[in-house]
Amino acid sequence: MINNVREHLQDKVKYRMWLFSDLQQSVPEQAEYCLSTAVDDFKSLDLTCDYIWYLGDAVEGNNQEQLRKMTEIQLNLLKPLNIPVRFVLGNHDFDYIWDNRDSSEQLPVFFHEAVANTEGWKTIDQLTSFYFSEDIGDYKVIFLSDHGDPAGEWISTHGLVHGNEQKYPYTKDDLLALRQEIAQSSKKVITVSHGAFAGGNRAFPLWDPLLPLPETVKVHFYGHSHIGDVVQGKEKVYRKIAYVDHEKTPQINVSSLENRRGDEVRSVILEIYQDATMGIYFRDHEKKIWADLYMIDDKR
Repeated sequence: MINNVREHLQDKVKYRMWLFSDLQQSVPEQAEYCLSTAVDDFKSLDLTCDYIWYLGDAVEGNNQEQLRKMTEIQLNLLKPLNIPVRFVLGNHDFDYIWDNRDSSEQLPVFFHEAVANTEGWKTIDQLTSFYFSEDIGDYKVIFLSDHGDPAGEWISTHGLVHGNEQKYPYTKDDLLALRQEIAQSSKKVITVSHGAFAGGNRAFPLWDPLLPLPETVKVHFYGHSHIGDVVQGKEKVYRKIAYVDHEKTPQINVSSLENRRGDEVRSVILEIYQDATMGIYFRDHEKKIWADLYMIDDKR
């Protein structure tokens, strides 16, 4: 059924993005299996793709050798695709500087630095920044990122500020200014983050000042809540689609690429069609099947 829908719509695709999140594993060999499985299956689909949106937790842990290896694996597998990558940081991307925050040195955030130094790829311009944006045709995409102090005095992860909150450089007014920017956008808006808004799985309260989302926002994509992770997901462990609390804006859980906590090597293909509808396709890369499909009419 899903294959039939996709075949019918392929000549109507205006933009296509590949979304994934939470590769995360501290064992490079396991991560390499998951990412190579996803990349090989993606290549077999022979899809032209405008962007990869990577929703955080590219690495995990505080072992420098493993972190460098994890970064190298991902660069080696993703760069040959020749697809621009847009990356927001997740909580585990900060493991190294947070675990070594008493160090007198400025410590690396490995995958963030790799993205920032790869031509055609983009992430927050400074580790302290909480978002960046990009226009894609008639859409504006707001990438909300976990962020932190390079010296480890504070980090904002899990939708909360940890460490020295007095040094945190943003106030509610900064979020409200972003909300106004979104509301005044002449383009339709897509938001992307490591975490969900209220109503989604394991929601991030840091983003609450953006609510209610302006009507310009058509959909939100997030990671962090590994589908199949019973310990963290509890009764919502298999929920992929929810709505922002008290709103009609859908939010989509795309995670995770890892298949230890999560139950599949999973990602999402977003197709935006010429008639202003969107197709959101969940891919099981190990079984090489389209597992779910969700359609949105963004004229609503």
